[in-house]
Amino acid sequence: MKDAKGGILLVNIDEEDPINSKLVDEIIAAMDEGDISIIFAGTYKALNQYMKFNNELYKRFSARLQFDDLTPEELATILQKKANNQGEDGLICGFELDSSCSTIDIADKIAALAPESLRRLLNAHLLDQMLIEARKVAERSGEKTIFLRDLAVGIHSGAQIYKNLLNL
Repeated sequence: MKDAKGGILLVNIDEEDPINSKLVDEIIAAMDEGDISIIFAGTYKALNQYMKFNNELYKRFSARLQFDDLTPEELATILQKKANNQGEDGLICGFELDSSCSTIDIADKIAALAPESLRRLLNAHLLDQMLIEARKVAERSGEKTIFLRDLAVGIHSGAQIYKNLLNL
């Protein structure tokens, strides 16, 4: 809290790790002092559940933003844009997506190979790892082009990595 004075405090609300009442009192006191901006972040369900039980806190918020989960089609479009970013620090620098990797085909692979629960949790954060894994597949076969089959393996491998990291 002290470090956030004059700035912004980001509070992540997690359904499984609730904030204790002493901390809520500290947050309310900091809001009353007025030299700190506070942003609560979390899933729609977790935030609503938390605010329902902390009415004093809920009344103090003037704005609420909700971002919907990205669809497989939206994720596919973002993945294509990331793949086409061929700067020196691009994720697949030196590689390119094959023209057969249409948005629809990529979306179908994402929907089939990345569980919905993982997509809802991570949204576009999944895509970098998927592209990195697809590049590894293409590298192993000596190709500089990432074909749809390579991308499918990358999508599956990237999803598995996150599932393991998050114990899902």
